[in-house]
Amino acid sequence: MSKVTKKNPSGKKSWSKKMQLKQWRGDVLAKSAAIEAKKQKKKESLKERQRINMIRQEENARKSEVVQVIKDPRKIKKMKRKQLRYLEMRDTTNMKHV
Repeated sequence: MSKVTKKNPSGKKSWSKKMQLKQWRGDVLAKSAAIEAKKQKKKESLKERQRINMIRQEENARKSEVVQVIKDPRKIKKMKRKQLRYLEMRDTTNMKHV
């Protein structure tokens, strides 16, 4: 004996099967959208955390700098090129002076 599957004479799916399939597709799309939103949220939080860490790192580097104020401009004129490369202008209002 061989198995025989019967199809609808019109060759179409029944209404209930169509609705069931439609419901299943909708559920799958909703779940995939939720997963994508979760991934996006995680990515955004990671970027925000990295940005905050970068700002904190820059602030800490600025706080730990040791500054020596050069009041006599003749010193700068006497410096060699290599020493001049290491000079940087800073706003010294909030810094520790040596």
